[in-house]
Amino acid sequence: MRDVLAVFVAGDPTAYAVVHLEAWDDEPATAAPPNSDAETQTVMFTVPEITAQGVMATAPDTGVLRLAARGQYRVRVHRWGAEDVNQVFDANPSALIHRSDRFIVQLWPTDDPGAEQHHEPLALSHDQQLHIAIRHWAITNKPNPH
Repeated sequence: MRDVLAVFVAGDPTAYAVVHLEAWDDEPATAAPPNSDAETQTVMFTVPEITAQGVMATAPDTGVLRLAARGQYRVRVHRWGAEDVNQVFDANPSALIHRSDRFIVQLWPTDDPGAEQHHEPLALSHDQQLHIAIRHWAITNKPNPH
């Protein structure tokens, strides 16, 4: 999809997601954190400003990462920490500290004409549809400060 990259945490016990955004001129080295999963996609960005925002958030949760220009970008996401989340949750289900998946999102421009891949979004689960509906309601029903 244009201007969107969805990143999901590993499971229900996750309390937080720590997201680090990086913009590169060329493909970065693939050195990944130990025990991390990685996936690379192509995304068309029509606006050269990137932020990360939680599903239920009403505003971005990060600062703005400015890309060199609008256009096609390869995006590599490294995810790790799910094992820690599961261990912490199993040891103490009410503990929030250290229950976070970690992500590094690396972006670099691509001029490969065959690289552009726009996918239709996957069917959303009931929970995802509910979160979107609640977020939409919260945005459209903000109290008037005056």
